[in-house]
Amino acid sequence: MQNEVIMPQREMNCSEWERRFILFIFQGWISLSFCEDWSFTFPESITVFTGSSVTIPCTFTSPKGYSDVHIIWYTYNVFSYIQVFNSKDPSAVLPKYRGRTFLVGNDTNSCSLRIDGVIENKYFYPGINDNINSLKLQRKKVFVIISDWIFVFPKFIQALNGSCVEIPCSFTYKKHNDDSNLIWFGYHLTHYPQIFNKRNPTFVESDYKGHTSLVGNRPNSCSLRIDNVQHNEQYFPGISSYLNSYTLNNQKIIRVKVTDSVFIPLIKGADYMQEGKTVSIFCTVLHTCSSSPPSLEWNKAGHPISVRHEDISGGYWTVQSEIRYSPSYQDHNTSLECTATFQNGKQLHQNTILHIRPSCQYTLIFGVTGATCFAMFLLNICLCWRLRKSRGAAHRNEDSSKYDATYADLQKKDIDPDYDEMTRIYHQVDAGETNFKKPAQQRNI
Repeated sequence: MQNEVIMPQREMNCSEWERRFILFIFQGWISLSFCEDWSFTFPESITVFTGSSVTIPCTFTSPKGYSDVHIIWYTYNVFSYIQVFNSKDPSAVLPKYRGRTFLVGNDTNSCSLRIDGVIENKYFYPGINDNINSLKLQRKKVFVIISDWIFVFPKFIQALNGSCVEIPCSFTYKKHNDDSNLIWFGYHLTHYPQIFNKRNPTFVESDYKGHTSLVGNRPNSCSLRIDNVQHNEQYFPGISSYLNSYTLNNQKIIRVKVTDSVFIPLIKGADYMQEGKTVSIFCTVLHTCSSSPPSLEWNKAGHPISVRHEDISGGYWTVQSEIRYSPSYQDHNTSLECTATFQNGKQLHQNTILHIRPSCQYTLIFGVTGATCFAMFLLNICLCWRLRKSRGAAHRNEDSSKYDATYADLQKKDIDPDYDEMTRIYHQVDAGETNFKKPAQQRNI
């Protein structure tokens, strides 16, 4: 009896453990799937002046149908989750941040944070709780850097091999000093050679002497031009070896990549055209040297051309040439070519084949001409046939005459000498002469 009672107990325990294990796995899968639907987007670092306000731009995505979102911002700590902002429970915020942090932006998916009175370098990251946040899900956080110097320039730019490149750059200084020097450094693992020095050009590395210069007239400009760019390199600006974007702005540098492919001209608008209907065709080329832009030239002369220059930000510019082209059917299936000539004399080309439909006048002329040619062809065939037919008949008549004459000569040789007289009489009868009707005695027969 005891065995009968105990055995079902054990079976029930095994089933219970199986159900719990399956439930645990299912809940874990649901939780993982739910977390994967969350994401947060914000910059890696922001540099601000000591004591100023900083706004960290931020957006998030949430699971479908999830609308009740309460944003929390944390400051990074290895051992705990320290809140600097809580939209639902402000009392949970670290005391020194209370009244200094605010959400900004009206978008429903905005998590942008403003912090007033920033006085120290700190890492921050957003989320909705201790399990769903950018650090845990994406390993992402933003570094707020305190500095009296702020350098602004892109992280990446491309340059045409052998040509020039201009790196756009500006700086701000809390206590501005007009006498400050400006230096650009090359970034290498073991050393940082100077490639430009405003105050002491002799300190510049030999490979860059005479190839670097400042561009821009603004007092806070640090934009640098490099001529005859040959290699992929990394650079950063500053005023000294310890006051520069690398040491002050979270190791900020720019990478210059040398290439040809992105600077090939692009032609648009040269699709199928109708003869006589003027169209606009555009040739556009990208470049990164605004003080010495490339020139554009077409291989079709005699058409109006206009040129425009545009700053598309980040150190990139475009030159666009518009040709007002009047299509002629004589240009059908010919090549339209645009050539870009860069500062160093290097030329890059782009071409397209023109497809031009003829006008109605040409269509009518070609139609009439075709019909006329076809009619002439048929007439020639008929004339040739008639000529061959008449020649054949003449040959047959000539052969027949020769045959009849030969046959008559043979008959004359074989019949009685009276044959000639009989032939003469036969022709007289055939002509209806009355002499044949006289009595026989009168006709001497």
